Parts: sequence; structure tokens; C-alpha cells
Amino acid sequence: MLIDQISIPSLRVFERVYSVKNMSKAATELFMTQPGVSQHIQNLESALGEKLFDRINKQIIPTPFAKELYENVTPLLFELEEKLRQLTDTKTTLKGKISIGLPIEFGNNVILPIIASWSKEYKHVSFEIKYGHAAQFQDDLNNGTLDFAIVDSFNFGPRILTENISREHLVLCASSEYLKTKNLKKKLTYATLLELDFVDYIEGAPILKQWFQHHYDGKTPKFNLKAHLMDVQGMAQVILSGLGAGVLPMHMVKKLLDQGKDIEVIKGPGAPLFNEINMAYLGGKTMGLAASNFTKFLLESLQKRVIYLS
Repeated sequence: MLIDQISIPSLRVFERVYSVKNMSKAATELFMTQPGVSQHIQNLESALGEKLFDRINKQIIPTPFAKELYENVTPLLFELEEKLRQLTDTKTTLKGKISIGLPIEFGNNVILPIIASWSKEYKHVSFEIKYGHAAQFQDDLNNGTLDFAIVDSFNFGPRILTENISREHLVLCASSEYLKTKNLKKKLTYATLLELDFVDYIEGAPILKQWFQHHYDGKTPKFNLKAHLMDVQGMAQVILSGLGAGVLPMHMVKKLLDQGKDIEVIKGPGAPLFNEINMAYLGGKTMGLAASNFTKFLLESLQKRVIYLS
């Protein structure tokens, strides 16, 4: 290609010589020697196979070809200069787009307020958010579509790295009205808890089993499971409707309580049960300045914020 034979510095020298019509003045403006300027013009003429300037009585006169070259190339040079300046200006003014994968409820209740807070300062950065679960993000992380994703524990492939950034408190809860219909004592025991109906996210009730094993020395009870659905919003609705007791993240329970919803937390005897929250990203992928700045702010914000049952 012809472009392979032409250097940008030579085009820049040509632009200055054409503008000032003087080799010496162009050399001064470009902080070059006059022989250096002359050499660039000769190289450009050789590459293009066209004469650019006539030298008459110590004056340089642009040829018709030079005039056409100037009119076509100069706007491109200045456009390139502007684009490069815009890119390098991001060192002081963050710009661009950050692509993130988020779980729906933790994303909406925890991450989106952090995004809104950060965006107040960095108004030239936009966010592209994809909702889903860890398995759904794997391909987008591998091909670089997502800068990073917020996920719970998941066995990604070796290319994707994870870093623990937070945790969510998981609590067993039910509607107050539902608990009244069961005529249970105020202090629920392991035995009385099993008189309840339950709902979980997946068939086989792994989250309920995790909660009971955590609070009751590894015991794995048999549940009367009324429904299973892989959605936190749906889980909250079936619990509120009185279908049974189920496990919700505490940030979701707090949101429901703030809305005046009829929901009650059933305290277990053990320490709080936490679900680890991780940031997943493609190892070796260079993160943009905006994304890098935001992830630092995100980590600092999450360190200050763990919603738990006090």
C-alpha cells in the first residue's frame, strides 16, 4: 500500500511548508533543521512520484498536485491530531463506556447506587449493564465484551480470574401472617421449623439445606417444598404471599421492610450465613482507565457496606 511508504512526520512537514511557503520558517516552527525539512519533502516526493514545490528565485511555489494534496490531507491530519488528543485527555478527564455483568437483585440494590454515586463526578462515562448469572457471563468475559462481572461462587475456566469483593447476609424469612397461621412458639426450634412449608431457588433446596446445615451443626432435614424458582424477586413474592418460608439476601429483606411489607426474619442459632460476592474478569486483559477507576471506587464502597441482621 502507498501509505506504507509515507510517514506522518513527512506529511506534517509538508503541511507546514505549504502553509508558510518557506523551508526555513517551517523548520523553525517544527524545531527541525532546514536540511531535515528538505529531506522529508524529498522523501514524500519520491514516495508519491510527484513534484510538490517549484523553487524559483529562492521562493518555493506549490505545484497543482501539492495544492490538491494539501486540501485533501490536511483535514485528515488535524482530525487525527484531535482524536489522539481526546484519547490522551482521558488521563485527566475520564471518558468511554464500562461494560458490567450484574446479578439482578444485588446489582439493583447494591451496585446501581454505587454507579450513580460515581457517575456524578465522571459525567462523560457511560455504563452498559447486562443482567444474569455467572454461567451466562462466561462467554462475554472470555471474548472481552464485558470489562468485569459481579458473581457469586462459580467455577469459571482458567482464563477468568475472580476476586472476592463483598458478601451478602442470607436469612430465612416468612410473612408474619403465615407464621401466625402455624401457631408456632415465638422461639422457633429445629423441630418446629420443620413444621413450616418452604420455597427455594432450585429443585432439591440447596440454599435451604445450606442455611440449616450452617445453623444446626450440619443437619440436613427433609423439607415440605412448595415451590422452587430461580429468581430473587419471585422468591420474595411467594414468601410474602404466605406460600412458605425461604432464604433471601438481607439487602432484599431490608428493601421489603422499608416498603412496609409483611416479612419476618427467622433467626438461626449460629453466626450469620454469608454468600461470597466476587468480581470476575479476563486475566491479562488491559482494563480501560475509566473501568479501572470505577472498580477501585466500587471496592472501597463495598468494604464500607455489608448489610446484616443486627
